[in-house]
Amino acid sequence: MATCILGLLEHPEVLKKAQMQIDRVVKPGHLPDLDDQPSLPYITAIVKEALRWREVTPIGGLHTLSTDDEYKGYRLPAGAIVIANVWAMLHDENVYADPFEFNPDRFINPETGKIDYSRARDPELICFGFGRRICPGRFMAFESLWLLIASLIATFDIEKAKEKVTLPSGEEVERTVELTHEYESALVS
Repeated sequence: MATCILGLLEHPEVLKKAQMQIDRVVKPGHLPDLDDQPSLPYITAIVKEALRWREVTPIGGLHTLSTDDEYKGYRLPAGAIVIANVWAMLHDENVYADPFEFNPDRFINPETGKIDYSRARDPELICFGFGRRICPGRFMAFESLWLLIASLIATFDIEKAKEKVTLPSGEEVERTVELTHEYESALVS
């Protein structure tokens, strides 16, 4: 949720586009619900981009190989521990153009306005884990996040604070995502 808010703060045009879609689809006086999800692909794209842009777990869970395996010429013996680099997968420039930019439009087909994973891989295939250890609550987590973000966008205008940040040098600058220290490299962001 915080990642999405940061993305919307940095890109007010994304917020306005999402609000326009909600205003077209949802009856006045109502909040979006899961029945509206197929008609609100841009909200879905925003949630997907928030999951991709600043992943919750940059390093995936540990997996132990049950049998010998080979990957790109490397022999991996049974019992070896494999750790997925989720951050690298979700920021691969061959899969996501301009991967450090918050851009929900990467998942939208410009001709149809629908979600199109031929343009960029669905981050849900990566961010919730893999194999037998994939997050069992991933569907509930995604739908809960979708409802939270859709409701937030439907009810609030999100704007940057008017305050400036004073750097150690004494220079005053506008607060940006880079000046927000909530995202530290760690096992969990």
